[in-house]
Amino acid sequence: MKKKLNISLVILIMLAILIMIIIVATYNAIILNKQNKEIDKFIEYVNSTEKGSELQTPELTHVVLAAYKGEASGLKIVKTIMYYANNNIPEIHEKCSSKFSSKRYYKAHKIQIYKQLGIDNFDDFYVLAEKCMGIKNTGNIESIRFDYNSVKIEDDGVSAVLCIRYEDSDEVSFNVKILNSTSSNQTSINIR
Repeated sequence: MKKKLNISLVILIMLAILIMIIIVATYNAIILNKQNKEIDKFIEYVNSTEKGSELQTPELTHVVLAAYKGEASGLKIVKTIMYYANNNIPEIHEKCSSKFSSKRYYKAHKIQIYKQLGIDNFDDFYVLAEKCMGIKNTGNIESIRFDYNSVKIEDDGVSAVLCIRYEDSDEVSFNVKILNSTSSNQTSINIR
């Protein structure tokens, strides 16, 4: 009798563990699928040749494009920058309110962060997250511009400071590097 109870208990525990493994695997697959859709949406948007009437161009973009000698088109660069300003920065602002939440967000979105922002480690991501934390409101963009004096030609691309002022917020500066080489499945523009 006691032996049957022990066997039943062991089977029940193994069944519970199996169910937990299935739940975790399913959850991870759903999250990965969502991230892949976000990455695909980003890549499709920045690679499309349609400008659209709503696309805002950062001031002094012409200075950056004049210094840039790489493969990415001016339209792709502008679309990527504006995607950051309208999508990535507001999401990071919303989800990352502390170092702990930033680390959790980074771990959950590591592939997406690398492919969209060009950031491959938490320390660099946290520099970006801290800047986003300082923004009061990421609603409407009041102004977006490149800092004229920050544009530098480097061996592998062009770097510049991108200054964004959201409505009711102070201006925030981000370091941007536009790499000469491009890839069809990830960004060639890094932001920090």
